[in-house]
Amino acid sequence: MRLPSIMLRSVAALAVAAAAALPADYYVSTDGGDDGNDGSFERPYRTIGKAAGIVTAGGTVFVRGGTYRETVTPANSGVAGSPVTFRPYNGERVIVSGADTVTGWTADGTSVYKAALPGAFTSVMNQSYQVFVDGVMLIEARWPNTTADVSRPVKSTITAFVSKTRDDAANWTTAVFEDDNLSPASDGYYNGAQVYVQPSREAWSWTLCGEVTNHSGKRLTIRSRSNSGDVGDGNVDAAGSRYFRYNKKSLLDAAGEWFIDRSTNTLYLRTWKDTPPSQHTVEVKMRDFGFDLDSRSYVTIRGIGLFACAITTDRGAYEYGGDWWTPGCRLSVDDLERDPTAMRAAPLTPALTRETAVVEFFDLAGRRVSFRTVAVDTNRPAGYAPLMHARSAGCYLSRLVTDSREHVGRTAEPMKRR
Repeated sequence: MRLPSIMLRSVAALAVAAAAALPADYYVSTDGGDDGNDGSFERPYRTIGKAAGIVTAGGTVFVRGGTYRETVTPANSGVAGSPVTFRPYNGERVIVSGADTVTGWTADGTSVYKAALPGAFTSVMNQSYQVFVDGVMLIEARWPNTTADVSRPVKSTITAFVSKTRDDAANWTTAVFEDDNLSPASDGYYNGAQVYVQPSREAWSWTLCGEVTNHSGKRLTIRSRSNSGDVGDGNVDAAGSRYFRYNKKSLLDAAGEWFIDRSTNTLYLRTWKDTPPSQHTVEVKMRDFGFDLDSRSYVTIRGIGLFACAITTDRGAYEYGGDWWTPGCRLSVDDLERDPTAMRAAPLTPALTRETAVVEFFDLAGRRVSFRTVAVDTNRPAGYAPLMHARSAGCYLSRLVTDSREHVGRTAEPMKRR
């Protein structure tokens, strides 16, 4: 029995409509990819961001192996049971990098080389430049010189405290101290250098950064916006306090150091073995984030490595320094685990409501970082929850969930990881 042609056309139309309703997958590749392609396996896009601007709920962006120097900002959220997913194709190694390469090196004296930066880095969360040679981070030029072990930086100590004055109207604190170990140099040599000070010898204290305004013999005068001082007496910087100076080209005197002249956007460096940088891959941090998931939910990022960048899931987590609730997207994460000690600083009640998973983070070992949002049955609005932190595979992840803005203070770490 033959079906009428109108029925055949209707069936065909329904099939086309059903196919069109299915979520599409997209492919990205550094090898032969082009954002003018259609995103198919045979004609992949060049950037993850191109696919992220198109993929919808239930769709997956398969990323071929390589390094992608971009911030990926999905245009769409997923839905329950059908997240937007980003993952490597067939287990290939994928890195999203916040750093760009630097080339065009010329010599600038013995062992020092210089090159123009590919751009200027303006951080939205007060981060600074980082410089890498073959994936290993260099040290910003400083005194005293230190090693590649950034967890144990070498510092000098204040031998004698001289004076400290505060100008509240101008918001400046001026301190004068002496250091018998100060390397010999003509007066004024260290003027203009930045200085980092821990103004207490035997106890905890707020650290401060400032600028050397005068150098004379073994004596330094520094100026800072911070009025931090010794514990018990903020009007002094205790003898024995540790400090170091940095961010001055003349301090670039050891292998593995760098300096950036921001007035000319020029990078100066010495590699770890004082070899020409043209023989290496030199990279400089240019972006805060590898993925920006602000106002997006039900997003899965699996098996993608991050280099010199992080993931943000709510812009309020950095625009307000991590201490504010801010209007934003309702986000939560799979498994809904909570370490009660992680929330002890927040005024929460025991009445909690389980949320549906919308965002998952996996490190390169396949381990999942889990967060939980809560609803409180008090006068607080639903979704009132603290800022949570986790560290995974060297990446800092943070998020903030709320329906209103209210100052509540920072919560503590850690969250559970498995």
